[in-house]
Amino acid sequence: MLKVCDNDELEVMVNKCKGVYLFGAGKRLIELNDDSSFNYLGEKVLGIIDNSPSKQNSILRVYNKEFCIKSIDYLCNFVNDDIIIFITPEHYEDILHQLTSNTIFENVTIVCLTHIQYVEVDKRSLAKTATINSKGDEKIPKIIHYCWFGKK
Repeated sequence: MLKVCDNDELEVMVNKCKGVYLFGAGKRLIELNDDSSFNYLGEKVLGIIDNSPSKQNSILRVYNKEFCIKSIDYLCNFVNDDIIIFITPEHYEDILHQLTSNTIFENVTIVCLTHIQYVEVDKRSLAKTATINSKGDEKIPKIIHYCWFGKK
């Protein structure tokens, strides 16, 4: 089941679960590894999954551990309700469809890095303060500027 959450909510979910499988062994996984706001994943990563046969069975170092990249068939052997599948690619739609169309994953929590990043951007934009009038419209604060265009 897809869960859209922010980074704080994900951290709580990760701390409660058995472990996390990272889906997608590309550039965004490396960026995720380098992003200190996701360091809490380090101890919980159980493996890395990728659909690309050229990446499968190769070794990738993530969160100071080495993982052998596996296929989704491998993941099917370890699925239970107490894991999280974290989709890392920006274009996650095909992976999400692949997971949600397979009944073995119907009770597994699935999260997408792209969703988390958008939720974090929304949180930051909502935190900005603005002066709002009674109609709900933002109004410009009153500031008086003086300019002198005459001679001394």
